[in-house]
Amino acid sequence: MTNGSLFSGIGGMDKGADDAGIKTKYFVEKEPYFRYILKKRFPGTLIYEDIKRINPCELPDTDILSGGFPCQDISQAKPNGLGLLGIESGLWDYYLNIITIKKPKYVFIENVANIRTKGLSTIRRQLTSLGYVGWHRRISARQFGFPDRRWRIFIVAANSDSIGCKKMEIFDKKFSEILLEKAKMQTLSSNELAGISGGEFWSEVYPRIVRIDNGFSNPMERIRGLGNAVKPILAEMIYRTIIEFDKFINNKIDNEVEIEAIEVKSIEELLKYLESVYRNKYELYY
Repeated sequence: MTNGSLFSGIGGMDKGADDAGIKTKYFVEKEPYFRYILKKRFPGTLIYEDIKRINPCELPDTDILSGGFPCQDISQAKPNGLGLLGIESGLWDYYLNIITIKKPKYVFIENVANIRTKGLSTIRRQLTSLGYVGWHRRISARQFGFPDRRWRIFIVAANSDSIGCKKMEIFDKKFSEILLEKAKMQTLSSNELAGISGGEFWSEVYPRIVRIDNGFSNPMERIRGLGNAVKPILAEMIYRTIIEFDKFINNKIDNEVEIEAIEVKSIEELLKYLESVYRNKYELYY
């Protein structure tokens, strides 16, 4: 499968796509420093600079269109933000226009958790009007053992013309099942989350201020890029789920296929396991 990346940043989501075996055919990113990172990490991949000036018809066709559009007008940090009507978060309209024209098989969107009250219902309605059926879930990187307490909303929508109307009804259920099985995780209750302190995951491997102790060039741009980036493991799990779901709807896998499971006795044990699996994999990427 192939991926087209909008609002690419430094490529956190696209690193996840790459790890899942999905090739990203192009990026759209206006920030010069972020484009420098993309050129370094994904040499030879097309990079477009400004989503406002793109002719969607000129973009390569891809199976998946992905990206996390700006959250400034949605975030809790801006209580009076106008959501999708704001100057920054309103760039969603350009994203939607590309979806409308290119009609990708799948759309993968990321944003802050506050979008649940500032735009999610509008996005779902708009995608539905274009013939997409979708799924969304609130996920935090600390469910994978990372020192990041922020929740993010991940939205995946499938083009009903591509997957077939008869299979639309099983999309949400199957998508959720695959994600839970592949990630070997469970949804944490509010009580369980309350008992987990984000601070306990900080260590010498993950300093509180990103790499400031070692020094780095272009510090503000780098901190901003890292702060906005999606953890690749989160994106990878969802891209892998898209692959498996795509196989499922095309009758390429057995519904009874067994997926490895683990038995955990506590949330702490689960997080320790996931941390051991994924920490080293992404520690030094940027």
